[in-house]
Amino acid sequence: MEAFIYADAAVGPSNPGPAGAGYVIVYPDEGSWTAVAGCVPLTERTHNAAEYEAVILALTIRGAGAERSQVYREHLFEERRSLSAQPYAYPAPGEAARSPMR
Repeated sequence: MEAFIYADAAVGPSNPGPAGAGYVIVYPDEGSWTAVAGCVPLTERTHNAAEYEAVILALTIRGAGAERSQVYREHLFEERRSLSAQPYAYPAPGEAARSPMR
């Protein structure tokens, strides 16, 4: 089984500052999919540190159920959109994901 992990974080009112981390884990399965989502409040962190904590949390929650995972940090999508006229399309369940860095 493959899992797609989407992670993001928020920090405010300044960076570093009080933070929160969130994730969505999508498990595609023959024409359908299952998603698991979660978030946690964090103490003072930089934005990048909070995003990495979101990824670590998602990988911990995902556990051994998935043989392979693709991880996407949300701000990479925003950077790509600012460099490209075409927005990034999230993969549909069962489709292979494209790297946001290509």
